[in-house]
Amino acid sequence: MIGYFRRNHFVPVPEVSSLAELNEMVEQWDRQDDARRIGSRPKTVAEYFAIEQPLLMPLPEEPFETGRLFTPRVDR
Repeated sequence: MIGYFRRNHFVPVPEVSSLAELNEMVEQWDRQDDARRIGSRPKTVAEYFAIEQPLLMPLPEEPFETGRLFTPRVDR
């Protein structure tokens, strides 16, 4: 889903004047994708997500760092 969304909405990179404008565009695209059908499947993306949502586990309460910070030394 993420690759599809990126390829179809962020290529080429949209020109916006603010982060708020970009967030508004993303919300609109997300609503449009909820109504989309994949191939000849009988249900929309939103209908399939409604079926899957109760099966998802809640997010963990404690934060989880997903990256590492390095300070490498660079010379010629």
